[in-house]
Amino acid sequence: MAKSFPRPPMLALVAAALLLASCSGDGGERAAAKGAPDPTLTRSAVIERYFEGREARPIEGIWLDAGGAFEVAIVPNRTSVNANWPFVALVINSSEPGWQRGQTRFYLRTATLGSAHDVLIDGQGATLIQQGANTLDAMLPSLVLPNKRVRLLRAYPEIAQEAPNLRRPREEESERRRRRSGGSGTGFFVAGDILATNQHVAAGAKKITFILGEETLEAEMIRFDGRLDLALVRLKKKARTRITCVSLDRTEDIQRGEKVFALGHPIPSLLSTDLKVSEGIVNSPRGEQNDSSRLQHSAPVQPGNSGSPLLDEFGRVVGVVDSRFDYGRDGRPNQNVNFAVKVRFLKEMLATVDARPCDNNPGPSSAKLDAKQIFDRYNRAVVRLDLE
Repeated sequence: MAKSFPRPPMLALVAAALLLASCSGDGGERAAAKGAPDPTLTRSAVIERYFEGREARPIEGIWLDAGGAFEVAIVPNRTSVNANWPFVALVINSSEPGWQRGQTRFYLRTATLGSAHDVLIDGQGATLIQQGANTLDAMLPSLVLPNKRVRLLRAYPEIAQEAPNLRRPREEESERRRRRSGGSGTGFFVAGDILATNQHVAAGAKKITFILGEETLEAEMIRFDGRLDLALVRLKKKARTRITCVSLDRTEDIQRGEKVFALGHPIPSLLSTDLKVSEGIVNSPRGEQNDSSRLQHSAPVQPGNSGSPLLDEFGRVVGVVDSRFDYGRDGRPNQNVNFAVKVRFLKEMLATVDARPCDNNPGPSSAKLDAKQIFDRYNRAVVRLDLE
């Protein structure tokens, strides 16, 4: 899921340091590390200089700010500056004042907890949380600027790699898994030829496949919204298997304390590959920092649950699972602090495309359902999306 919107322990000037460009520059050479930009550091130059001929590690690559403000390359630190920080983030393009091509914006290293990356910004500490293979999240507070959530989306390598967010059973086994497959997430049918998922699941994938019955089907992204982290993917050819859809009939606002269920495929590389159901309640009708586009819930979710439908007790979709808080301000893990994009935004997106009707839509139940009944009624509508 890959990925979360962490609330890590950071000093108050971190955001100002990041956004006002107060830290020193680095084009990959020592002179640049002392402040000189490297105007030759284009995207193609980064790929040639750092990545050609080898497989990039999960944190490495070219990353775009989801808001379009900047593009950075996270590459090995080849200088003696902050040598105990093995990676640096170099500016490739930016509209931020003071950001020059080839400057270092921050230093990084993988934290003890595998999905987190410690960040050094102008001598101050921060944290990035890796959500799947293609998304990095951070919350940067500031005395000068409003709190800013920074989300980085992978632009290169285009083929998603397994994120370092789980304890490895054996190094050779994880290498075998990394070679065998790219990233994965969850999708669910909302029409006869369309599935809903997260934008960070589908973005950048050259190929999206899933298994339905005895068929392996291929889909392509046709709509997305980076701010809402929603995407629609359409089948490339009509399925022989009967398509079952979930119900999007929920019209009333979600309320605190309502029971909810998530259907998805968490961490299929280590857990079983079958569909799983989890149960929780709605903690708040708003998301992080009063975000009215999301709700907070306690149904346990893990990487791979990104794009899972969140259903109420009657089987109606109330949201699309997209993120979680991994760490609190004290650095300790949070438990079941999760978020989902509200279903009305998915319905608005679906209304913009032509779609075939479903072969089977169980619709909402007239009576409340438990977890087993939810699973039995809607499991055929939810699939694991495999990304290449």
